[in-house]
Amino acid sequence: MQSSKVTGYTVAAVIALVILVAALLWSLLSSGDSDLFRYWVAVSCGVSAIVIAVSIPMVRSCEQLVGTLSYDHAAAMQSLKQMMSVIDTAYDGIVVTDHGGVIRYVNPAWEKITGYSSEEAVGKLTPAVLKSGKHDSEFYSNMWLTIQHGNQFHGELVNKRKDGTMYRVDEIILPLKNKEGKVTGYAAFHHDITAQKPVV
Repeated sequence: MQSSKVTGYTVAAVIALVILVAALLWSLLSSGDSDLFRYWVAVSCGVSAIVIAVSIPMVRSCEQLVGTLSYDHAAAMQSLKQMMSVIDTAYDGIVVTDHGGVIRYVNPAWEKITGYSSEEAVGKLTPAVLKSGKHDSEFYSNMWLTIQHGNQFHGELVNKRKDGTMYRVDEIILPLKNKEGKVTGYAAFHHDITAQKPVV
């Protein structure tokens, strides 16, 4: 799957943005904070405008979320389940971590690409487990500084699967922020480009 430009964003960035919103709303539903919930529903409206040329199912899920401004918990949960269903069937790997980098969610594509199961990764591993030794410490330091300061990282990485084989990815990492703008976690989009650019 090749990335294409959509209103200034790559498809990868768009899907990562949807992941960001879904993860935040799921957390808010669990906490029961209705004011903050309504705030992020408004954010999801903006995301839907970006996604509209990419995935109609995602747009419909977002529209349904906007329709839950009365904080109908059951309806909101159903909408989020629909959005997560789209995410779970995505072609590319998606991973969400907390602020410390501990993995909190991976989709099936990430499991297939890396060789690590959700049970092995969630709550136990960090993306550092994929380090291949092909990048120096300065590379990773610059990457972390970028996202910790609330900025998007986009670059190519050579990673190592669980079985030890190397693969190349086009990686986009987006910081997840709370209402005050504080970074609380990260969402990454993991596009395998090994077929186009083999690791040598």
